[in-house]
Amino acid sequence: MVLLGRNARRVAATLALVVVAPALGQAGSPTPREAMAAFHEVESWVREWAVPDEPVSPDPAGATGACVTLRLEGDVVGRATVVSDAGDAVWRASRAALAQASQAMPVERDALRRERLRALAPSVEIDLQIAGPWTPIVAETLTEAALTVAPARQGVAARAGERAEAVFPGVMAASNMTPGDGITAALGALGLAPTPLATLREETGLVLYRFDVQHLTQPTAGAEPVFLTRSGRVVSTREITPASLRRFGDRLTINLIRRRWPGEEPFGVQGTYLPWRDEYEPAGAAEPLDQALTAYALARWLASGHGSPELREPVMGLTRRILRDLAIVGEGEADPTRDAAVASLRTLAEVTLTMGEGARPPAGDAPVAPAPMVQPDAEPPPAPVRAIRALANAQNARLRGLDELADAARAEVRDLFARTPPASLPALSPWLMFAELALAQGADRVPSAVALRRFREQVESRQITLADAAPTGDEDLVGGVVFGAGDAALPTWHTLRPMIALARMIADDRLTSPEERPAHLARLLDGVRFARQLAADDAVCAMFPDRDRARWGVRAAVWDQRQPVQATALALLLVTETLDAVDALTADRPETDRPPEP
Repeated sequence: MVLLGRNARRVAATLALVVVAPALGQAGSPTPREAMAAFHEVESWVREWAVPDEPVSPDPAGATGACVTLRLEGDVVGRATVVSDAGDAVWRASRAALAQASQAMPVERDALRRERLRALAPSVEIDLQIAGPWTPIVAETLTEAALTVAPARQGVAARAGERAEAVFPGVMAASNMTPGDGITAALGALGLAPTPLATLREETGLVLYRFDVQHLTQPTAGAEPVFLTRSGRVVSTREITPASLRRFGDRLTINLIRRRWPGEEPFGVQGTYLPWRDEYEPAGAAEPLDQALTAYALARWLASGHGSPELREPVMGLTRRILRDLAIVGEGEADPTRDAAVASLRTLAEVTLTMGEGARPPAGDAPVAPAPMVQPDAEPPPAPVRAIRALANAQNARLRGLDELADAARAEVRDLFARTPPASLPALSPWLMFAELALAQGADRVPSAVALRRFREQVESRQITLADAAPTGDEDLVGGVVFGAGDAALPTWHTLRPMIALARMIADDRLTSPEERPAHLARLLDGVRFARQLAADDAVCAMFPDRDRARWGVRAAVWDQRQPVQATALALLLVTETLDAVDALTADRPETDRPPEP
């Protein structure tokens, strides 16, 4: 994970590359007001379970197609896509989707079937996408063509002769398809194989397009529709308050609790959740590193005292189960605690439970056993693992009063800062920063203050702002940090790592002066906003079959629906650190100076 020197604004401009070429459809695009009117028209048809037999034209001006999806309790019962700029796409798609739903609905096929369908109609959720003008894609290969499409925000289409097929972004998001997958699907609908683009053009006259949409969905049956970007509601930074963060933290813990292994085996929690398939990957337990990180994040949340008292017992139970299960080595299984990163995170979780006043077990419970020392390896592990180990040694030294552990941690931290350029520090986040601040606790200065400030400047320079995102319609990416280049130059869940470190730094006067704090706090809150955007709320979960299991899991990216357990654990750490920072900054302020809680 390396931060490059380009400004985030230049990167954001690549999110939706515009090629100057003739577009298909009328000038202008459908407006939100027009799309909402079309949605209510579709809703009236669905509730009556009848679409007019004669064509009607509810399409907004500039519409080139429509996709209507009908769901019952999360399952798709009808979906139809129509390509047309004649004003009838919404009507035709609604008619076809309702016909499918009439066959798929769980209703007896008898003389009362129509009445029963109408009785179930209020339980059907409606999703409507309306395509705007098509822009031809100028590219030499199918791979290049896919890179010009904003993933999960733009649809793709293919035309060969008089035939045209389109794949809408909401459909791609619901199946976790990439733009390349969408192009392949559009070609398949035309009966074409994904052969070299030059060959397809020569033999069939193929033209590829991309298009923007107005996308509305009902999070639940009968609810007011919400506008979606990349199949999610755009979260405003204004929504990020201490009260909302505490609720968010509780919801993240609930998601982690639902990942608990359902059997008697010592498997802790399950791994990456694939909500469009309703299954976990791998099929068994999460990797030991993911388990240990989850235990540490839960322990920090418990120790902070920010969580709901009603959730304390199940959160504590899951934390202790993970730590217990990590210590159980099955027959033929390698001992996971011999891995330096796993052992260090397990140590951190144990130390946090022992030291955190808010996490002490009730009277009568057995005390937490002291965490084991983390022994240095004969051959140094990778730098990120060394950073985790340094933090574990520093915290364990503080708990047990072992000077040799503190000295080992200090030597490792100094060596890592000496060897790591500022642009590479995000890969060591937040562990190296945590270790440095733990060792500098009570000191007048932080030895690496200059490097840490430079690290923060690098991160903030790579953070997407509203000014970067608004021109391309990518407001859902605000606050994300861009790593790498090329097709990887989009923010993902890895944004969370450096933001956790920045949250710890902002309340430290040695690293952030009072004059600097407002600007850095604004950037931090944008980063927390991005974490909240990654979480699958009701609007996102509308497209998944098991919404309870998917809800509040943190996705790999706003266009990638995978939910790595590490992503949810790191989001919980970010919420914890941000609330800790807010508490520290407001501790000495008069009540009248504090912002009101919503």
